[in-house]
Amino acid sequence: MEHSGIVEYYKGRSVFITGATGFMGKVLVEKLLRSCPGIEHLYLLMRPFKDQNVLNRLEELISNQVRINTQLVKRTYFILGQTERRYSTM
Repeated sequence: MEHSGIVEYYKGRSVFITGATGFMGKVLVEKLLRSCPGIEHLYLLMRPFKDQNVLNRLEELISNQVRINTQLVKRTYFILGQTERRYSTM
């Protein structure tokens, strides 16, 4: 089986993703879990949103993943946090 450049690029690397529960984030996480078995660790920054806590969002994210690499899921870490924007008032 011929490996693509993307699979080789991520082999042995760790990936940190913000926005993993958003539309494009879900697509990216699913693609990495399915196609890149050589990823060392996958870190997902997650925050509560509206009436859902992080645990509910995590359960929803995992339940929506189809045909995922279960070995990589064991190396996936979920980080509670939030990025924030700061604007300068010059």
